Amino acid sequence: MQIRVLGLLPYIVHYLRTESLIAYIVINNGILYHILLPTSWVVKWYDIICNVYMMAFVNIQVQNIDVFTWTCFAAGCFIYNSLYIKRKFLKGVFHIVGVQLPLYRALTLTSF
Repeated sequence: MQIRVLGLLPYIVHYLRTESLIAYIVINNGILYHILLPTSWVVKWYDIICNVYMMAFVNIQVQNIDVFTWTCFAAGCFIYNSLYIKRKFLKGVFHIVGVQLPLYRALTLTSF
């Protein structure tokens, strides 16, 4: 199991509390990519494209500076992690702390 799966736990709790469609999609895509098909580039890009679309959709809908700031921070961390961090475990921890948790925080600031 990849450590990144642990970053899905807040989304599971959020979904159980709110029935959030976005949390549901994040959970399913996370399971699909991080557990079932972690080496598939098709699933990887599907996950990335879905996340970019959801980030854009939420930001356009809520037009909130805090949500925008959290999503920009997470996007920057994702890019940095993809380009510069090479150790697998550190990449996983950085993904949780720099990408998954900030996006979760942005989601909790909305009604999505």
